[in-house]
Amino acid sequence: MLMRRAFRSKQPTRILRSLGALRAFASKSWICEDERYLFDLNGFLVLRGVFSADEVKQANDAIDHHLKEIKERQEPELRNTRAKTPLSGDGVSGRKDLGGALGWPGSHSDVFRRMLADPKLVPYYHELLGVGYRLDHHPLIILQEKGSEGFCMHGGTIDCSSGKYNQHLAYGCHNGQLTTSLLGASLQLSDHNDGDGGFMIVRGSHKSHFRMPQGMIDGELYTEHIHQPVTKAGGLRSFNSMKRL
Repeated sequence: MLMRRAFRSKQPTRILRSLGALRAFASKSWICEDERYLFDLNGFLVLRGVFSADEVKQANDAIDHHLKEIKERQEPELRNTRAKTPLSGDGVSGRKDLGGALGWPGSHSDVFRRMLADPKLVPYYHELLGVGYRLDHHPLIILQEKGSEGFCMHGGTIDCSSGKYNQHLAYGCHNGQLTTSLLGASLQLSDHNDGDGGFMIVRGSHKSHFRMPQGMIDGELYTEHIHQPVTKAGGLRSFNSMKRL
């Protein structure tokens, strides 16, 4: 799920206030100093145990109900990696994604909608995006089998492929204030242990000033700098739109 800093509209803030989401947060400082430091250092945070085991089961049951709607991206024009590179998988299996979760009927959408304004998450959104954040576009649920295609490294304040400045993904820190134009929030619905794959990131690349070497984009070179966070079901990753797959 991607949230964007809102520069003009005040309507999202009014909506959050009507839901009571702002009542508990009167201080300008939304998160602790350790978390602020770690996000500035690495470009992401792993929040443990945001959702309970029952909520994780509810989300997974909802996905199971919509399995027929999953799209496997096998068409050459939809693949995200160069062929025969470490991130391309077995070269046949595509990335599987599932959209529409925010609009699923009944309780199927509850957990996914709560990600937008859950009281445990709002302080992080306010700290990293500012009050009045908005949903950038509808989220996708990503499902991967062994051998599925991954994603080449992409994004960043300085685009990792072109080396050009991208204001829409920009990160900065000025006078102790973090500013993030686009923030990803990813709910973990299964455990990801060391070496399992899934989300991977080049730590600190949100502050990089140069384009990334092509071999690193494709996962062929400098792999010691590519990090896969260990996460557990029910946790949530928040990350700047930086060099990631």
